[in-house]
Amino acid sequence: MKNLLATDWQAVRDKIKSLKAGSGPVQVFFPDTNVLCLNPRALRILLGELRGSLDGTPAQTPGANVVGLSNIVQRELDSVKANDRKDWEPRRNALRSQQEIEEIVRKGLEDAQCLRSGIVRPQGGVVFKSWYTDEIARLDREQYGIDITDRLQANADTKIVLSALRAQQELAGLARVIFVSNDLSARTQALELDLLAEEFRFESAGRLGELWTGIQRVEVSSEQLDAIKSCLAARGNGGTSQSVDAAVIPLDRVTGLVTRDIFPHQAVILHATGTDREYTGFVSADGAAMRGSPHYWKMQNTLRKGNGRQSVVNLPFNTSWELNREQKAFMELALNPDVLHLSVIGRAGTGKTYLGLLAGLYQAQQGLFSGVVYVRSLATLGGDIGYLPGKEKDKMAPWAQPAEDLLSVIFRTEGVPLQKIKDQIQRLKDREVFEVQPPTYMRGRTISNKYVIIDEAQGFTRDMLEGIMSRGGISTKMVIIGDPYQVLSENKGVTRTNNGLVHLVQSGKKKPRLGYAHIKLEQVVRSPSSALATDLFRED
Repeated sequence: MKNLLATDWQAVRDKIKSLKAGSGPVQVFFPDTNVLCLNPRALRILLGELRGSLDGTPAQTPGANVVGLSNIVQRELDSVKANDRKDWEPRRNALRSQQEIEEIVRKGLEDAQCLRSGIVRPQGGVVFKSWYTDEIARLDREQYGIDITDRLQANADTKIVLSALRAQQELAGLARVIFVSNDLSARTQALELDLLAEEFRFESAGRLGELWTGIQRVEVSSEQLDAIKSCLAARGNGGTSQSVDAAVIPLDRVTGLVTRDIFPHQAVILHATGTDREYTGFVSADGAAMRGSPHYWKMQNTLRKGNGRQSVVNLPFNTSWELNREQKAFMELALNPDVLHLSVIGRAGTGKTYLGLLAGLYQAQQGLFSGVVYVRSLATLGGDIGYLPGKEKDKMAPWAQPAEDLLSVIFRTEGVPLQKIKDQIQRLKDREVFEVQPPTYMRGRTISNKYVIIDEAQGFTRDMLEGIMSRGGISTKMVIIGDPYQVLSENKGVTRTNNGLVHLVQSGKKKPRLGYAHIKLEQVVRSPSSALATDLFRED
């Protein structure tokens, strides 16, 4: 009688032999529990059915991969799903991973296949289950000296690693077995037992220095630069809405432009060859023309002539700032009503949050939005300081303080007392023209007619950021700001190359959409000290 709680290794070997792996070897991936709790699509990514990344390497050829599931992993998924102390995202992902496994089993049973002997997927891959039993534990104790009755050696990671090691012995000469885990100690243990181990990253960015900048730089002649600049300036900058619409020229008039890399609303910096003269234009929403920076110049003229429109924002804005070319491009995109989602990546001190707040308050003052909503990741730089007293607004005060400091700078003009500035900020908060919203309570909300700033977006996972961005209602604009280098180690499931902000930028480049724009800020303007600090800790 067959043991239904043991792997049929001969059947698994036969199915692996039938795989067409091309020139490379068949790869058998053994995922740790934390991989399935990080991403419920991990099984299909490892099989090669979905595009993904393993330690920064693109997924293998579809149909050439095998996935082994340890019974310990399935047991742990049950434990994570039922643990109320766990964060909601790992619990949800554990449930989704179990649903993925159930779907694989159901489809296998339709073809008289089961996990113990391997299930061949429609795309050609194979999924099988490896049991860690008392008999295997006895063999491991004899061969490796690992005694699972010892509490220090009986953890689940050890059993999962040993399950993968058993598969490596059974499939020797047929396939390369790789243990996949985001737990450094588990990977180290696997390597010590001569088992290949890799970290799992979904759509990893690889090197952060290669992230999309949202800017294309083009060399043109001085004559062409003058012609384009005079054409756009004469018909748009600082004019009425009618002239803003008219301020465009066809892209085919710009020589040297790489049209295959053109995206809607993309910034294009034209540089006159042999000089230091530059001009920044923007691709139109239909991707067929170039326009100038009418929204930025209109704001600049309005503020320097006075507030223009009386509203709850009744203090003059500080107009002493001088922006560099990248910052002006950021402001133009933040003010453009056709851009609904704007992602901004920049080092600490590049002015990301300051400019985002300035653009939002100006548009609220002009009646384009009813207010500014500031959302920020609740991750802290140091350890957790525990529970904070008071109501929701009191608890959010430490996270709101950086934004309020910047508001003080925005309203800091000559002759205006500091107390009057503080009163202005308090009035904005009381009338909900400026509100700080914790991401924890955003599920189910619809935010309409607001300018939303999502700050420190690198602290959110892909699903968390998607959940926040999907709260936008009618007439709402979202500016997503962050720096992947500033990911904090305490954020579970978030790394420099695997976080919501990086996913958004990569997806925005791969799937251009009307209403989305991106820009990267490079120049640190806070201070030479800040610029030096960020340079010292950059790896690429």
